[in-house]
Amino acid sequence: MSSQKAIVEKYIDGFRHSDHAKILSCLTDDIVWKLHGYRTLEGKAAFDGEINNENFTGKPTLNLEHLIEEGDRVAVMGNGQATEISGQVKNFVFCDVFAFREGLICQIDTYLV
Repeated sequence: MSSQKAIVEKYIDGFRHSDHAKILSCLTDDIVWKLHGYRTLEGKAAFDGEINNENFTGKPTLNLEHLIEEGDRVAVMGNGQATEISGQVKNFVFCDVFAFREGLICQIDTYLV
């Protein structure tokens, strides 16, 4: 596994365990997270505030189906489940495209359905 794919796996595992330090250790200080159709976050502090979304409880289930790497980009396709505060389980599919700079993630484009 390449070092970039290993960082993506570490990042996803951090979300599985709501491990802020693990997630943030994968990111540059000036990280940009584009959650397409929702909003764009800039910087680690803004990113940290989105790790635990107030509309959900518990830890999400995240399954990776494909990791595709080309140059300084890794694309990930997957699916998962999260539990809303109301108790309703939400199933989703996602595609994240990670851009790297000096061994860390500097930008993420997230597409979520």
